[in-house]
Amino acid sequence: MDVKAYIESGILEQFALGDVSEQERQEIECLSKIYPEIKAALEGAELDLEMLAQAGAVKAPSGIKASIMAELSNHDQLPPSAEEKSTRVEEEVVAVPFKSSSTWPVVWAAAASITLLLAFWQFVERGNAETELAAAKEEQEQLLANNEYLRGEVEYLSEDVQDTFDPSFKKIVLESTKVEGSTGVSVLWQKESGKVKINLASLPELPTDKQYQLWVLKDGVPSDMGVLPKDFQDVYLADSQTNDGDAFAITIEPLGGLENPTLDQLVYLGTV
Repeated sequence: MDVKAYIESGILEQFALGDVSEQERQEIECLSKIYPEIKAALEGAELDLEMLAQAGAVKAPSGIKASIMAELSNHDQLPPSAEEKSTRVEEEVVAVPFKSSSTWPVVWAAAASITLLLAFWQFVERGNAETELAAAKEEQEQLLANNEYLRGEVEYLSEDVQDTFDPSFKKIVLESTKVEGSTGVSVLWQKESGKVKINLASLPELPTDKQYQLWVLKDGVPSDMGVLPKDFQDVYLADSQTNDGDAFAITIEPLGGLENPTLDQLVYLGTV
C-alpha cells in the first residue's frame, strides 16, 4: 500500500470532519492501527481541526452574568441550593458549535495545497542542491584528471628534451624522397638500448585508409619498426627496437602496415 499517497488523498481530513461513509470510517480506523504514519497523520488532522474550532470561539458578553442573576431572582420556586449554585456562575468562553459546511472543504483544500507546495519547494531545493553537489564533484574529478594528464605531459616532454641532448642518442634526419626542400623528419636512435624515437609533427596528413610505417635498413634489407599513429603529433617511441642499422625509412602503407615495404611509396629516407 502507498501510505504516502493515502495520507495525501485528503481522506483523513474528511474523517476528522465526520464527512466519510461508515465503510470509510472502519477502513481508516483499521489502517491507523496497522500503519503508524496514518495514525500520526490522523491525529494531526484532528488536532488541526480542534485548533481551528478554538480559533473560532467567542467570549460571552460581559453583562450575561447580571442578566442570568436577574432572571433567577424572579423565580421564587427555585430551590435554595440551585440559587446558591447560580451565584457561582462566572464568565466563561462559549464555544461556537462546529458545523460541517461547504466552506470547510475549501479550507482543508487550501491547507493541503500549501502543504504540497511547501513539500514540492523543499523537494526542488534539495534536488538543486544535489545537482550542484554532483556538478562540483564532477568538476573536481575533471580537474584532477587534467592535472594528472598535464603532469604526464610534462614528464614526457622533459624526457624528450633530455634525450635530445643526451649524447647516447644519435639524431638522424630523414629527407623527403618526393618533394625537394620539404621539412625532414627527425629520428633519435640510442644504439645501446635499441630505442628509436621519431618526431611526427612534420609528417603530412594521410587519407583515412593510409598509414605511415617505419623501417630500419641493414645492408639494404628492411626490417619493420611498426606503423606510426595517425592521431599523434609529438615525439613517438617506435614499437620495435634495433641495435644495428645503416638507415631509416618511412613508407605509406594501408592501415595496419605490411610485412614488406611498398618501394614506390617510400617517402622519407635517412642514413645513419
